[in-house]
Amino acid sequence: MIAVFACNRPEFLQPCLESLKGEDVRIFVDAAGIEGPGVEQMCQASGFPVYAEEERKGLGFQRRKALQMFLDDASLGDDFMLCDSDVVFGQGATSLMRSELDFWWKKGYPIGMLCCGYQLQSTTWLVMKNEGHAVIPAHGGETVAMFPRQVLEKTGNCIGDNMLGNTAPLKNRLAKIGHSRAILVEPMPNVQHIGALQTVLSPQWAPADLIFRDRLGSPLNPRPDLFDVLPSQACLSADIMEKPR
Repeated sequence: MIAVFACNRPEFLQPCLESLKGEDVRIFVDAAGIEGPGVEQMCQASGFPVYAEEERKGLGFQRRKALQMFLDDASLGDDFMLCDSDVVFGQGATSLMRSELDFWWKKGYPIGMLCCGYQLQSTTWLVMKNEGHAVIPAHGGETVAMFPRQVLEKTGNCIGDNMLGNTAPLKNRLAKIGHSRAILVEPMPNVQHIGALQTVLSPQWAPADLIFRDRLGSPLNPRPDLFDVLPSQACLSADIMEKPR
């Protein structure tokens, strides 16, 4: 199951949902009427199930709701993915992450939170390699993150209502129960956090620092038909920006 939180960056929602066609996606909307023009229409047009709140309750509430839905229904699969609505996926990126989780567990390194997004600041981190596969251990954020069901069941029992409301308790608890988080860098998932390139909330980062890159430092572009990745910005096509669906 992939949980997309439309309350984050609604102007990038359409390319995000287009890139996830064919996946088991659930869209969570916080007070759709004030999230931006066309948000509710885009969600409904996607064909994915939509869970909208009439009142603003915050991203933490939406994450807990999505998690509880996943844990309550075994038919939703063995992995749970968080995805902000300003992320675009290339073909096969999510299945690649699933297969890499399985690889590392079989190698005796049970990753509890697998992330993607190799950025400039990642280059100085230690890379752990095994048979042509590589991850950066003990690092990763929640913009794109995948969790095995068995890990979430353990952490959910420990954290309770704080689960995923703030990712810090989750990350800390993973270590305590014997699971780590990691960034997948080889093979490289074809994913781009396009929203981060136009708005930088933290003053210590410039847009160029937040571009997802390959191991050679070249910007990844999973959907060149939807946007262009430049050294300092991402530009959505005029058709996407002017014609919300």
